[in-house]
Amino acid sequence: MGRRSVRGDAGRHTDAEELAVYREFVGQLTSACDAVSRGDLEVRSRLAPAAEGVPELTALHHALNRVLDVSDAFVRESSAALSSAAVGRFHRKLLTTELLGAFRRSAVDINGARRAMQETDGRVTEAQTSRLRLADEFESVVLSMSEQVATAATELSASASGLTAAASAASTEVGTARETITSLTRSSTEIKEIKEIIALIDSVAAQTRLLALNATIEAARAGRRARASPSSPPRSRTWPTRRAGRPSGSPPRWSRSGRRRKTSRRS
Repeated sequence: MGRRSVRGDAGRHTDAEELAVYREFVGQLTSACDAVSRGDLEVRSRLAPAAEGVPELTALHHALNRVLDVSDAFVRESSAALSSAAVGRFHRKLLTTELLGAFRRSAVDINGARRAMQETDGRVTEAQTSRLRLADEFESVVLSMSEQVATAATELSASASGLTAAASAASTEVGTARETITSLTRSSTEIKEIKEIIALIDSVAAQTRLLALNATIEAARAGRRARASPSSPPRSRTWPTRRAGRPSGSPPRWSRSGRRRKTSRRS
C-alpha cells in the first residue's frame, strides 16, 4: 500500500497508524452512541488529536455533536413546556426558529397540545367555578329547607301537645259522662217513683177541686134558699119524690154555671 498524508506537510503516517486513528475514533463514537441510547443526552463526541488531520472524521464528529445538541435541547424544552403546562402555567412554548424537519413538526405539535391543554384548563376552571356556585346555592337551599323543617317540627310538636291535652280533656269528659249516665241509671227508679207520686198528687188535687166545687155549689144554693124564705122552716135535704113536669126520682137539672134550672109549672 502507498503512504497517505494525515496532517499534510507536518508529518506522514503509515497505513497502520491511520487505521489506528480510525479505530480509536470509531471506538469513542460507539461509546457516545451507547450512552445516548441509555438516555444520556449530555455526552458528546471527543475528537482525538491524531484524528484532527482527517477531514472525514472531523466532519463526522461535528455532525454527531450537532445532532446531540439539537436532540438534547429539544428534549429539555419539550419537557419544560409540558411540565409547566401540567401545573397550569402555559406561558412557556417551544421556539421553532432553528428547528428543522421532524424537530420543527414535533415542536409545532407540542405547542398545539399546550394550547389545547390551556383551553381545557380554562373550561375546567369555569366548570369548577360553576360547580362551586351550584354547591353554594345547594347549601343555601338545604339550610333554608332545614330551617323550614325545624319550624314545621316545632309546630307539629306544639300541635301534638295540644292534641294530647285535648285528648286528656276529652277522656276526662268521657269519664264524667259515664259517671253521669251511671248516676242517671241509678236514679231512674227514683224518678219513676217520683212520677207515680206526682200522678197520685195530681189525682188527689183533681178530686179535691171537684169536692170544693160541689161544696161551693151547695153553699150558694143554701144562701139563695135562705134569702128567698127567711121565716120558713128549713127544708128537708131530701129531694121531693115528684114534681110537676119531672118524673119522680129524677135528679135535678143544673146549668153550666152550676145553678139549678127552674122548671116551668104546668098550668
